[in-house]
Order: sequence, then structure tokens, then C-alpha cells
Amino acid sequence: MLSWGLRWKIGDGRHVSVHNRIWIQNFGWFRTVPCSNLQYDAVVADFINESEQWKEDEIAQNFLKEVSEEILRIALPRTPQQDTLIWRFDKHGKYSVKSGYQLAVKDNFKNDPSCSDSSKSRWDVIWSNEIPEKVKIFMWRAAKNLLPTASNLWKKKIVLEPMCLRCGCKCEDVAHALLECKSARRVWKRTVFYEDIKLMAHQDMLSVIQEVAVKRRKEDRELIIAIFWAIWHSRNLLIF
Repeated sequence: MLSWGLRWKIGDGRHVSVHNRIWIQNFGWFRTVPCSNLQYDAVVADFINESEQWKEDEIAQNFLKEVSEEILRIALPRTPQQDTLIWRFDKHGKYSVKSGYQLAVKDNFKNDPSCSDSSKSRWDVIWSNEIPEKVKIFMWRAAKNLLPTASNLWKKKIVLEPMCLRCGCKCEDVAHALLECKSARRVWKRTVFYEDIKLMAHQDMLSVIQEVAVKRRKEDRELIIAIFWAIWHSRNLLIF
């Protein structure tokens, strides 16, 4: 849990993946950095020139405006240095027992009423959409891992095994059912969202919708949620 308090301090950028959220200070709530279809092995060094300066044009081409602005605020060292992990809750980057304890307490009481406003804002990416209420509730249940997937039913001893009945290859959790299963991928491949979805396949559903909210228009977000709904119900038709 304390790893949540770590952040990469960029040196030469060779050891930090651009998809790793913890090198950009103000994008810590994403599991991955919203960016274009960069290779999985792309590193921060790819966007630093020989003069130890940011490649501003390439950053603008590959990242959203908000992300680009945050990247360009990161000060690069004047002389080559290695990337280092620092504690982001201290101005000097040093961990202390006090700050670690405060982070642990905050995490343990994140559902406390005092945190209700920030919690609501996170869920606005679902509740603020102009789609039927039953679809919003479905998406909320998916994000909360409350759908009756094979994995959840197996944990409750309702079914004998947690394997996906459509592909038979992996345990069926929410991400597998809506993103990773071969039948789900066949649907996504027929949409303009496939490349985005492919990069998000191993995330929790709330993070997926949050990233979609940053990358795309509200209408696209609503359409993606509708596709999730359709994939889930086509799954039920195939199984039953």
C-alpha cells in the first residue's frame, strides 16, 4: 500500500515507462498515463533530446494537452542522472513514518462521510452520462465488481469453477468478460475504440471509464458504456 506514495523523479528517463502513471505528479489517479498508441516498451527517455530537454513537439503529438502541460513542468537535471523513486508526500522526496501513517489512515477511511465529495466526483464519469438509469447502474456494478461473473459466483460456491464459459481459457472476472475475452474483443475490433480498449484491458473498470473521459468526448464515453452493456447481455444469451 505504501507504494502508492512513491513517484519517479525523472533523470535520464531510461528506466520509466511512459505508461506508468507515477512519473507525472497530477495524474496519480490513473493506472496508466492517457496517451496515444505508443508502444508498450516506450520510455520517458524517448521524449528527451541530447541537450537534456523535453522534445516538446513529440510530446504534443503523443499526449493530451493537459498531460503534455504536466510533463513540460517536470524539471530535468542539467547533467545525466538515473531515474529515482521518491516519496511524493514530502517536498524533499524522503519517506517518514509519520507521512506513511497518514497515508495508511487516509486509505483505511477513504469511504468515510468526510470523503464523500471527492468520492462522488470520481463516480461522476458514470452517473453524469445521459443514458438509461439501468445502464448507469450496470456500469457502477461493473466498476464495483458486483456483476455475477463466473469468478464471483465461484467465490460464493454457486458454480463449480471460475472459468469463462465463452472461451474456456481464463477465469472470468469483470475485466475478462467485458474487455479481454475473445468474444468481447471481436466486438471491440468492429469499433473505433479498439486501440484504446486494448491498452486498458488489464485495468479496473472505473479506471477505464476515467481514462475514456479524459481521452474522448462525452458522446464517445456513453457509447462505450453502451457497448459494455451489450457485451454483457450478449454473454448471458450465449451462456443461457
